[in-house]
Amino acid sequence: MKKYIFGLIVLSLVVLSQPKDARAAAQLINLQFSGQDVQGGAAKIGSVGDFWNQTNNLGKTVWNLKNSSDLSSGVSVSWGTPNDFAKGSLINPEDNAFSTPVTKQDELLMSGFFTSKATGVGTTVMTFSGLVAGNYDLYIYSQDQKGKSSNLSFVANGVSGSATTNGNLSVLTQGANYQKVTVNVSALHTLQITYNGASVVNGLQLYGASTAPAPVPEPASLILMGVGCLFVVFYLRKSQGILEFVA
Repeated sequence: MKKYIFGLIVLSLVVLSQPKDARAAAQLINLQFSGQDVQGGAAKIGSVGDFWNQTNNLGKTVWNLKNSSDLSSGVSVSWGTPNDFAKGSLINPEDNAFSTPVTKQDELLMSGFFTSKATGVGTTVMTFSGLVAGNYDLYIYSQDQKGKSSNLSFVANGVSGSATTNGNLSVLTQGANYQKVTVNVSALHTLQITYNGASVVNGLQLYGASTAPAPVPEPASLILMGVGCLFVVFYLRKSQGILEFVA
């Protein structure tokens, strides 16, 4: 009997000493700039009914964001000064290539955009704050109206990306009307996206660990637990010895 109890205690110690999963729960943040109406559901990633943050306000400098579940994300986005984006534009349905297919997938997302530095000179900086350190997938969407060429050029935390299209695509195509990069957010908890020249930006998606990490038990707690178990073992051995003496 004593051996079984001792084995159970050892097994409990092994289970308790296993490292806990300290990864933060991943969440998706969707942003749409301008547009005839707000996108709903997925773009390149996401699910039906996903929430999108949407603004037509070029003068907005700080924006507290919700995640795709329509809950506070703890993340905000800002750009340098009011009107740091040169202009916002709407695309009428007849001029929107995404209005052509029967399903009209992503029509609303691609129905408007902001342009960084319309003169094509200089940069526009967008900063996300409040992010947990780790890797994130960043999708940036970029397409003007039918027959009109547009460019996207950016650097996100040191990672470059670009895309070019003539405006006639009706499906999301990497390197043409969107670009995906994986970026690392350091202990500074910020993601800085620098748009070069006259970049067209319909919207973006940011997917990664944006919530607080799960707590990890301190080593001292595990040591204390182990010492307590040793006392139990000592007590059992002592009790067994007394019983044998009495017998």
